[in-house]
Parts: sequence; C-alpha cells; structure tokens
Amino acid sequence: MKVTKSRAKLTSSIQLGIGIKRTKKNWHHVGLLYKRENSDARFLHLAWHHKLVDEVLPPEYLIGLSELDAINKLYMVSFASLVAKSPSTIPYSISFDDDDYFNDEGNYVEKPLGMGLTCATFIVTLYKKTDLN
Repeated sequence: MKVTKSRAKLTSSIQLGIGIKRTKKNWHHVGLLYKRENSDARFLHLAWHHKLVDEVLPPEYLIGLSELDAINKLYMVSFASLVAKSPSTIPYSISFDDDDYFNDEGNYVEKPLGMGLTCATFIVTLYKKTDLN
C-alpha cells in the first residue's frame, strides 16, 4: 500500500483505505478511510475512550488506498457505515485479544473491564469481522 497526501484517486468510485497522521513526535493516529460512490471520503476512527468519530476525511491526513477488489471494498465500506451509525461505546485500551469486537449489525460487543481497542486495533477488528484480514 502506497501512502500519499494526494486526493487524486478519491474519484466518484467506492474506495477503502487508511488515513494516518503524526500527532506528536513519534506518535501517529490512524483510522479507516471509506468512500461510497458519489460522496465525500469519510474517516472512521477511535479518537479516544468511548469516542468513535465518523467525519469527512481531514486534509492533513496521508492516505493509503486498499488494493482489494471492488466487491470486497463494497462489503467493507458497507460494514464501516454500520459501525459509524452505532452508539460509541468502544473503550480505549491497549489490552486486546483476538475475539470479535463487533456483531453483524456493526455494534460493539462488550468486553471484560480493561479490554478495548486503540486506533490501530480498531481497524484490525473491522477487517477481521469482515474476514478480509
């Protein structure tokens, strides 16, 4: 996956990828970039504890576009849209296991106290749930 600041490839077609930016020296924040046909690119990310954010892709983020085929991109974009509409109850934590974190409706599945996700493991769990990992 090539990472770029260019938005030239965010055309009217469906797109999927990641957005990444440096937040502090040696710290980075990532989220899922997704785009439906004829709409703005969206950035779905776990901003902090119980703070899931779905917003228009901010201009300061670098992007890396997925090389999945069109059907799998559409599947993942559809699931990301479900997650974006669900209540934001995802705890922030570096304690992570390999369980399912989302149900088929895109809602977070409650975990034991202390378990949660980071911005990066949030993306991993979305791909895992859709079997595109």
